[in-house]
Amino acid sequence: MSKRLIKIHPLLQNLIVSLRTAVVIDDWKLDKYQTAHHDILDSFRLSLCNYELPKCNP
Repeated sequence: MSKRLIKIHPLLQNLIVSLRTAVVIDDWKLDKYQTAHHDILDSFRLSLCNYELPKCNP
């Protein structure tokens, strides 16, 4: 997302809130007690499993 490869529509407020409140603990595990709408964030992460970054041409 920092490289602007993924856009999130502004109407998806719950997803935006979950990304902003996400708290990561050991080994990139999501702390579900401190993250709002963690189920939506889990769904978003699963949807990206088959996403491949484009190859860079140096």
